[in-house]
Formats: sequence, structure tokens, C-alpha cells
Amino acid sequence: MSAWNQILSAALVGTDRRPCVLPGEADPVLGGVLPAGPTDAAGLLHAAGSVALAVRASAGVPGTTHPDGADVVTTASGDAPSAERDERAAVPHAASRRLASVLSGPQSDDNQRLAVAWLRLAEETGRRVPHDQLPALLDLGVRRRDAREPVLALGGPRARWLAAHDLDRWTWVARASGDGPGTPSSDLVDVSDRSVWDDGDVHAKVAYLTALRAQDPAAGRDLLLESWGGLRATDLAMLAPVVRDTLEPADEEWLERALDAGVRARAAAAGLLLGLPGSGLVRRMRDRVRSWVSDVDGVLQVTLPQDLDAALRRDGIELKPPVSTKQGRRAWWFEQVVAAAPLDAWTGLTHDPVELLDREIVPDLGAELCRGLARAAARNGDFVLAARLGTDPRAGNGFLLELARTLDAEAAAIVAVTLLRSEHDDMARIDLVLDAVAAPWPHDVSDAVLDYLTPPYGKGKRWVNNVAAAARTGLPLSRLDRVREIAAADSSHRYAGELAEHLETLAAMRAELHATTATPASTS
Repeated sequence: MSAWNQILSAALVGTDRRPCVLPGEADPVLGGVLPAGPTDAAGLLHAAGSVALAVRASAGVPGTTHPDGADVVTTASGDAPSAERDERAAVPHAASRRLASVLSGPQSDDNQRLAVAWLRLAEETGRRVPHDQLPALLDLGVRRRDAREPVLALGGPRARWLAAHDLDRWTWVARASGDGPGTPSSDLVDVSDRSVWDDGDVHAKVAYLTALRAQDPAAGRDLLLESWGGLRATDLAMLAPVVRDTLEPADEEWLERALDAGVRARAAAAGLLLGLPGSGLVRRMRDRVRSWVSDVDGVLQVTLPQDLDAALRRDGIELKPPVSTKQGRRAWWFEQVVAAAPLDAWTGLTHDPVELLDREIVPDLGAELCRGLARAAARNGDFVLAARLGTDPRAGNGFLLELARTLDAEAAAIVAVTLLRSEHDDMARIDLVLDAVAAPWPHDVSDAVLDYLTPPYGKGKRWVNNVAAAARTGLPLSRLDRVREIAAADSSHRYAGELAEHLETLAAMRAELHATTATPASTS
């Protein structure tokens, strides 16, 4: 292992758990500077600082180019890569100054939305952000998911490189789509060093598993089979998305075996198995729905088990409902099974699951059926159906928030238009759905939002403030005149007036970004 990888591995794990032992060869560049042999935390910091300084000093020196294109300092003990060069010009000085002002201001929702809007406009220019603003932008990515893609695009290889050196702070970069050079999952984790997984914290485990699943899927499955049952709940919460992003049929075997582990490990494994169409768990849930629910003269008759048997427990069905729901236990079991079953479980009863809600159901499990079907629709990617079910009062106040967490940009657009056109009364978090729509919004979403913002405001438009707030990030600048018209038609409509002012600010930002003078590269 190179000195750099040894330093990184020791930093991930911690010297208290595993001492860092650096190679003892004489180094032509850092000889007498790098400590040799076992070293403590102070020595580790000294070594890391020495290598980092040497990397910076070697930038542009002939013969110090890494095969991946990164500038490096070559030592007898290995290569320590620095960031790849970003040949793009920086954004103009006036634009970068405005961004700095926004980022240094209060971390309010309005300011964060303004920063995201600036990033989206900056992407149009083909330029990069000044390097000294990268830490603040990576922090913005921690707080706002919609900032992540433009931050990585505008930050380029240096943003990924910087994030890779502070896994604890910017873990989201390692899991971002389009894993590129410099992320811990690809370049900075040595999968041959199992101690990173065994002794490292959850962030080290995420980086190690991401790299292993990419390089050797079979070894990744063996590792998970061996370790899954012993992982803490916090570890499972962080590692499950890594598995979900690369889930394949070959994972079913170890996930099925993980159902025999503890409660938390079982629940995490069941959630992943539900993402595998045709898995044994999905088939078992389909069979349960068909055996529990029947049509008796147009009435849905539900026959529930008296007890939660071992098979239901093994498949991740929880015994007790959340206290806030005030449900009975058996009703809670029914809702969970409906949510986990594929939509084709109902084909013997109807071709449109929404129609089921119009039928009498015995016992009265209409609310459980509605929520379960809505969650099943979202999980199966039928977002139109999920939105239709979400407008039913029986879905409950928390459903939109839950649904928003599952949406990609295209699905979010479908759901947003459906909800806005319905003027559904429960849209307290419609902004979360709108935030998931790719900005600038497409025509149908923009039209639905502007129609919703147009007076008069009845009961179905209680959440106009939330919609107006989301529009600050997503509404195209081409709609500025329409917003001005709405504001002028009703002077008491402060939301439209504030939105118009915001869009005018964005127009000024765009002008700054497209100015001809860029920030000098030497100062950014």
C-alpha cells in the first residue's frame, strides 16, 4: 500500500484502533520529513501535511502527472494525487461576489433557494465557481438536495477531491450519481484493506462498500452477508442506499438470509428486497393480499390473522403501529402488507386500485387500504396513481411528505401538477414535491403553479405561500411578465409581488454571469 493510502486508511479508522505504519524506504523528495514505521495521531497529521504540501509544490512540475491526469508528487512509497486541473474560466467577478454575499448571509430558506437559483443560472455559462467558495457550496449540498448536482457540475474535479478529504462533512458527494475521480468510493479507498470496513466509522464503511460493490460485486455480497446482522441502526441507514443504488437479482440470496437477523437488520433487508421485482418477498406479499381480501357481492371482505406469526415477522411486518396513528395492531399489519404487495395483487378485484376505495370494506379498513395502496404505488413507480390516492383525505396528513422523499424529477412533475390542479386541501408540504422537479420547471408545472398563485384564494389554495416559495427556485425567468401581471391584478397579493422581485434579482444575476470579464484564474 502507498504512503498516501496508508495515511488515508489510518485517518478513516483512527490511530487508537489501528496504528499507522508508514513505509520505511528512503524518499528522494521527503526523506527525513516523513516519519518511518509506527506513528501516532500527531505523526499521522505531520505525514499528511507533508505529503499535501509536497503535492501543492509539485503542481505543474514535469514528471509528476498521475495516470488519471492529477498532479502528484512521486515518492518511493507511492503517489499522493491532488485535484485534477479545471481548465474552465471562473465566473465573472461580480457574479462570484454576489454568490459570496448570499452564502455568507443567514442560512434562511430564502437565501438557500437564491443560492440554488444562482447555481442553476451559472450552469448555463460553462464556467466554474471560484475555488475558495467550494467549502460553502459543499455545505449547501448537505442542507439542500437540489443544490447537489449544480454544485458538482460547477465545482468540477476539485469539488470532488475536496469532499473526498472530509468524508465526515461531505458524505453526500461520495454517494452522488456519476461518481468521478477523487471521490472516496473510487480513488481513495483501498478495498484490499479490510480494516477500513472492520474498524472505520460509518462514513468509512460507506466509502469502502461503494468501492467494493463497484470493483467486485461478489465480494461485496459476501461482506454484506457476513456483516449485515451485526451492523448498528445508524450504519444500516447509511449503507442501505449504497446497496439500493446497485441492487441486482444476485443480491436476493444474501438479503433473504438477512431476514433471519435482528429486527433492524431484517427491516433494512426487507426494504431492499421490495425493490427487487419478482423477489420471493414480493411474491409472498402478493399471496397474502389475495388470501386476505375477497369480493363478496361487491363488498371487500378482509380476513386478518389473529396473531403475527413468524413468517410475517421474518418478512419485516412490525407488531405495533406508531403511537401517533392510534391504530389497532391487526389494522397496522394489513396496511404494511398492502404497502409491500405489488399492484398486480389486486387484478382479480379491479383494474384501477382507486376504485377499491369507493367500495364498502369489512371491517372498516378504508384508511389503511388508502395509505397502503398509495405507498405501494409510489414504490412501484406509478406516481400518477400515488398522487390520486394522496388527494384522498384518508391518506393522512403525512403522506405528501413521505411521497416527496421517493420522487425523481419526472415523477415529481406528474405529482405536482396533479395536486395543484386538484387544489387538494392537504398540501402543507407541496413545496417538497415542487423542489424535486428539475429546474427550470417544464411548461405544465409552471402553468399549474401560476394558475394556483392567481386569485381568488379559497380553501383549496391555503398553501399559496409554500407554492410561491418553491417557485423562487423553479419558475423560469421567462414567466416574469406573468408573475408581474398577477401581482398587479391584486396589490394585496404579497406573494406574487415578492416572487416578481425575486425573479428580477435572478435576471440581474444572469446578466452578471454572462458578462464578458471572468474572475482572474490566479485569484480564484
